[in-house]
This record gives sequence, C-alpha cells and structure tokens, in this order.
Amino acid sequence: MITELYTRLRELNVNIQSIDGKLDIKAPKGIVTKELLAEIRMHKEGLIEFIDAYTNKKEEFSSIPLASPSADYPLSSSQRRLWLLSQFDGGSAAYNISGEYLLEGSLDSKQLEASFNELISRHEILRTVFRSNNSGEVRQVIQSAGSSRFVIGYNDVRHHTDAAAYIKELLHLNTAATFNLFEGPLLRASLYRLEEEKWLLSYVLHHIISDGWSMGILLRELMVIYNSLLSGLSSPLEALR
Repeated sequence: MITELYTRLRELNVNIQSIDGKLDIKAPKGIVTKELLAEIRMHKEGLIEFIDAYTNKKEEFSSIPLASPSADYPLSSSQRRLWLLSQFDGGSAAYNISGEYLLEGSLDSKQLEASFNELISRHEILRTVFRSNNSGEVRQVIQSAGSSRFVIGYNDVRHHTDAAAYIKELLHLNTAATFNLFEGPLLRASLYRLEEEKWLLSYVLHHIISDGWSMGILLRELMVIYNSLLSGLSSPLEALR
C-alpha cells in the first residue's frame, strides 16, 4: 500500500520528502486534491518510514548510465522476440495492448490531440520505430519530436440506432488493426462521443514499446498535460533524462 502510494505520487510529479520526521510535499498546482491529501495524511507515518529507508539505501545503488547518442540502438531481448513474432501473419495485432477511458463533461478534442503529441515528444519510446540497418540487423530508431503523424480518430455516435453495438465493433476493429513497426507511430487513439458531455477514449499501443504498467503512467501524464493546456499553462511535468 505505501509503496503503491509513493509510486503514484512520484508519477504525478509530487516531490515528497521526509525532513526531521515530517513530510515535505511540493507539487504542481491542482495535482494534490483533497482526496489525495487525506490519503497522504492517513499513511503519514508509513510514508516517513518508507522514505527514510529508501534514502538510506539509495546510495547503495548506481543509476543506469545514459546511452550515448546514436542513429539507432539495439533491441532488448523482449523486443527482439516481439519483432520476430510480428513478422508472421496477424503477429503484430496479436501483441496490441489497449484500453478505454470514459470522460464526462466538456472536452476539447484539439487540446486532447495536442496533449497526445506533447506526450509523444516527451517519451522517446513513443517515437521509436524498428528498421533494419545495412547489415540486416533490426534496430530501434528514435524519430524526431516534430515528426509524429499522430491524429485522434473521431466518431459521433449520439444518434446511432444501436450505438453500443456500433462502438463495440469499432473498438474491435481498432484493436485488431496491425501497426507498421517500420513507419510508426505505434500508438493510436480514437474518441467516441456518446452524449453531449460524455465521451469514450480508446487507445492502442504495440507491446514492443509499452506494457500495462506503462499505459497507466502515460494516461495519468496525458491528463496532467491536457488540464494544463486547457488552463493556458505549460506542462508541469519535469523533462525526462
């Protein structure tokens, strides 16, 4: 419970420290809600013990060094396995991972699309494609931040005679569609307008660039960026190393 709470706070860009037996919290405006603050207070002692223990052991570990800039990079063993499997018929779609998120209230689809593109610029893995070099070895190639061709698909189903069945079919087609690992992007999203102020956001990524845990992080960051853009502010998320 404490580990999960601490991890969630870090993912929300909440800087939480233990200073002289007290919690010191710094966070972007609007991130720490009343509910989250109440949860922190409930687990105050546990958080202090966890942070103190983590701080004492932190020096025992060395950080992973940054890779030197390169035109391309080797695949991990898992990525190599997924790439090989994707070469068979239907192999790419078999390793799609997807999710849906219900949104209620007013929604600015243009700002949502801009938030996705900022997320893609933020995370190199969302701009990564897989191409063979001159030696025939498949390598990871990170595309430039401004090269993304990402757009959100849009469907208004408010007046459809059988909206539920229609959405189910569209979600199936979207999830089953293959990705082009050579060209990218390996992320797509669709927005379905269910009612005047009710929407369904569907997103799909290829497993070669993501996993279930990462999708949760991406969705939380997406909402942080989107709310910032709506307020006319820049993203409060710190740049990644």
